[in-house]
Amino acid sequence: MFRDGSKRRKTFIMLDRIFDNDITLKETLIQVGIAMARAQELRDPYTSGHSLRVSRISKKIAEQLGWGEDRILGLELAGLLHDIGKIGIPADILMKPSDLTPLEDELVKEHVQKGYDVLKDLPFPFPLAEMVYQHHEKLDGSGYPLGIKGDKILFEAKILAVSDVMEALTTSRPYRPELSLYDVIDILRDDAGVTLDEEIVNIAVGLIKSHGDKFWIEVK
Repeated sequence: MFRDGSKRRKTFIMLDRIFDNDITLKETLIQVGIAMARAQELRDPYTSGHSLRVSRISKKIAEQLGWGEDRILGLELAGLLHDIGKIGIPADILMKPSDLTPLEDELVKEHVQKGYDVLKDLPFPFPLAEMVYQHHEKLDGSGYPLGIKGDKILFEAKILAVSDVMEALTTSRPYRPELSLYDVIDILRDDAGVTLDEEIVNIAVGLIKSHGDKFWIEVK
């Protein structure tokens, strides 16, 4: 879903031609995305590397789905930038070592809107800002910010949701230790078909089992 009409789509077509002919540009875009993610994570050292790992998980899932390079590139960038809106959230809330108050929780949720606002005017041949905007939506409509459900959620955003959960749960935070991969598999399976896409969860679990470890650490 694009919000800016035909003018923006024409720009996407022009960029698409560049992507087809210049692999260096693709690599540069990824490096810029990594730099932006690192800049955001400087404010919250406990999540250092989170966005890069989410991007790697998402890429591996997309490869299993047989996606083309350009669509995977869009998903990789969305993974790198999915939390970019947290740059507008107070650092003391992001690094709070205890449970958030209801007000603080609502402030953190604003990062998806802030992320969308940062990215919405960038001319890409994929809905980058929308992927970021929807990555906390859930199949049953219990997510945010729109509370949309099922097929109304971008498939890329569904992948980001699974990747985000996997990475976050297997990394220590100030308020909890990391979980084992076995525990994460159980959580993913419990949520499959309810809040998370079942096909994506099955792919993710299969990748974990085939690698026997955090497969996203190995992806280049």
